Amino acid sequence: MNAILQEKLNRQTELASLVCNVQVATISIIDDQQQSVVVASGIPITAKEAAFHITYDLVSSSGELLGTLSLMDKAPRHLDALQQKQMKIIVSDVTAEIIEHNRREALQNSERNFRAFFELEKDLKRTREILERTSQLSRIGGWEVDLVNKEMFWSDVTKEIHEVPPDFSPTLSAAVGFYKEGESRKKITAALKEIIETGRPWDLELQIVTATGKERWVRAVGNAEFENGKCKRLYGTFQDISVSKETEQELISQQASLAAAKQQAEQANIAKSEFLANMSHEIRTPLNGVIGFTELVLKTDLNETQHQYLSIVNQSANALLSIINDILDFSKIESGKLELDIDKYDLYEFSSQVSDIVSYQAQHKGLEMLLNVSPNLPRFAWFDEVRLKQILINLLGNAVKFTSNGEIELKVTPLEIKEDGKARIRFEVRDTGIGIKPEKQYKIFEAFRQEDASTTKKYGGTGLGLTISNKLLALMGTHLQIKSNINEGSTFYFDIELPTAEAPPDKWESLEKIRQVLIVDDNDNNRTILKEMLSLKNIACTEARSGFEALDTLTKGERFDVILMDYHMPYMDGLETVKKIRHHFGRLPGEQGVILLHSSADDERIIRVCDQLDIGLRMVKPIKINELYNSLSMLIRKEKRAKRHKHEKEEQWIGGRLNILIVEDNPVNMLLATTIVKRIAHDARIYEAQDGIEAVRICRGKIPDLILMDVQMPVMNGYEATKKIREMPGGQRVPIMALTAGNLKGEREKCIEAGMNDFIGKPLVQQKLLQLFRKWLTVVIEDSPVTLTTEQEAKETHFDMGTLEAYLVGEDRSVLKQLLKLTIEELKTSVAEVQAAAAAVDIRKINRIGHKIRGTSQIIGLAKLARIADQLDTLTVKREPEFGFLIESMQEESLLVIKLMEEQIMKI
Repeated sequence: MNAILQEKLNRQTELASLVCNVQVATISIIDDQQQSVVVASGIPITAKEAAFHITYDLVSSSGELLGTLSLMDKAPRHLDALQQKQMKIIVSDVTAEIIEHNRREALQNSERNFRAFFELEKDLKRTREILERTSQLSRIGGWEVDLVNKEMFWSDVTKEIHEVPPDFSPTLSAAVGFYKEGESRKKITAALKEIIETGRPWDLELQIVTATGKERWVRAVGNAEFENGKCKRLYGTFQDISVSKETEQELISQQASLAAAKQQAEQANIAKSEFLANMSHEIRTPLNGVIGFTELVLKTDLNETQHQYLSIVNQSANALLSIINDILDFSKIESGKLELDIDKYDLYEFSSQVSDIVSYQAQHKGLEMLLNVSPNLPRFAWFDEVRLKQILINLLGNAVKFTSNGEIELKVTPLEIKEDGKARIRFEVRDTGIGIKPEKQYKIFEAFRQEDASTTKKYGGTGLGLTISNKLLALMGTHLQIKSNINEGSTFYFDIELPTAEAPPDKWESLEKIRQVLIVDDNDNNRTILKEMLSLKNIACTEARSGFEALDTLTKGERFDVILMDYHMPYMDGLETVKKIRHHFGRLPGEQGVILLHSSADDERIIRVCDQLDIGLRMVKPIKINELYNSLSMLIRKEKRAKRHKHEKEEQWIGGRLNILIVEDNPVNMLLATTIVKRIAHDARIYEAQDGIEAVRICRGKIPDLILMDVQMPVMNGYEATKKIREMPGGQRVPIMALTAGNLKGEREKCIEAGMNDFIGKPLVQQKLLQLFRKWLTVVIEDSPVTLTTEQEAKETHFDMGTLEAYLVGEDRSVLKQLLKLTIEELKTSVAEVQAAAAAVDIRKINRIGHKIRGTSQIIGLAKLARIADQLDTLTVKREPEFGFLIESMQEESLLVIKLMEEQIMKI
């Protein structure tokens, strides 16, 4: 570290010690993969002497740990709000100084290496020539193409690179003609086609032949601008890189180390590309089968244990599919194209789902899985469920992987709840595993890296998880932090600010009758969590660390309403303890029952023994607060737990003799699709096609009532097959639903553009497919079989107040009233706008109005209007004859729902 940085940091430590009135302030920075104290202000004291000690992490914008700033004092201290604010400024300034210092050093090292190389030549003249030629690379030209008006623009620098006159007027075809015939022209032609179709930019090194016949290497960069799904404008830059190409060859030939470094970088890129390539269609296909068929099995008659196991399988498969589809495209994250999908979720339910996914894996290793959700946590929050769940699953998975005994804990705590409803929440994953050396902790956040090679060999893994998690957290405005000691475990945590909302508290019958509970569990943390949960209901607790302690407590004459008994305990397990209680005491006076706490990895014999020992209920760990209250309430009311897979009535299904064509090249997905279709359309006749050509052949013989069309297929894909079916007599009216495992932005628009009516993602879910059938098939959905024709009108809800109330749960009734009034005003305006757009035959404007009405209708509970609006949203020029009928339907339905909403306003 140079003297300039030393002096600056000395001033900062002195300032920090004065601001906070502490004895010593130190700054440690990471230098050459080691963390060492480099500056300090005040008289040093040891950690044992310090009554006050606080440390601030110095973290770059990319999440890299640069060092720490610590404050210590022998006397207790408390930083007030002003001091905390001042420390944030100091930490920011110190971080900026270190980043600037690192940047300058990197530049100086680069310059030293550059000069050292040319000193080997002993030719200063040659060095100056190369430097002068290299300086020319800073000249970059621009270009632009207006695809609407068929006009192209070249900047002066671009014209100079092509050696054309200043008054030269370029065209797109002429520009392509400058590229050297062969590979360069093929690449630019393919790039142009792809960017116009998909919007994917290019950054290519190609050869051109100038107007005077000179060959040059150029770096061509292109981007696109889209409007309403169509490419409107192309633009980019042009750079002459001929000199750099020549220099590159000289450097490669004269310095072997440079060639070795380049080869190493290429190998790293290849390894990354191969890894990402494996997370593709080949993995999604079997996962679709797992998810789809577990969905079906969950709807069959299962016992409680089977239902629980399959639910975890289904949740785990869905989580993995979400990761593959949205997260593991590492290059997508690096390029900054990943977008968060924010929605409202139940934080308690979310935390339970996360812990359930990894609980079996933890318990199978004999680890205690703890879920510690603060009772002060707000009920609802707005966040990206898929990405946040993926981060926590990665952290918990790592905790399980690197822990051989002890426990894993997921802890969710509100740090601060603000007046505007936002809350700063800490998500924390703690384990009792192998730990990480302090000097190695920064490495684990690098891509494809673990602490050392032996860790990779022993535990496996790609080394990508923490890097991806940190990049995702950066999008959420936070970053991962770590506290770890060798052989003592690790704690990964992050603090995130989320908009939140409360909900009315749940009511539990007869819970007030429970006043004393005995908790028997050998795990200290688990007992603490249970005790905190019960204290919220003013239930007193007595703790026992073993079966022997529990028996000793009862021998002294203490009595309890309920006993919470852990199954897994050393020396004497929970069942053996209950057996001895029954033998010595029988059923205790005033005892309402015993609840056994066990893991999902336990065998079926527990069920039989529980019946023999009069154990009222069983709960699967980790224990969730609402499940605990529900179990206690059920125990008091002497009710048996209802099977969750039972429904009050049979599932709805579609009556009528339908002809449905399923086009799918994967046999697993085909079986899943036909199974689900048969469940919701019992009498349907199903035709199967393995590819687009076979689908077209079937449609030539008979146009079906509905087609489920896979998008990616060999021979002929779904887009091509749809276009050919639309060209057939009667093929324009058949509803075609796109089936795809892809989740790329614009996928739905691409399917609609190809002539499809709607879009459903894989894996197929029965309820989602049923909704599509209801939307596009004009048949009645009943609770029992009814034979109907497809010409009969569907029964749809005009206005369901329950939908709106569910969406605004916990809000004041005045908010409902205000929202209804706003909706009425919006509908009146939209009706007038759509009439004007219809008169002008402005399909795009009709699409925009339909899209807006659909979004509003789904929230308010206007099911029929939402369906009509969706058809307006997807209306195309090919279906122009239909819009007269659709607009008339929209007007009629709008007048009806406005009347219904006005009546509802009068009742509020």
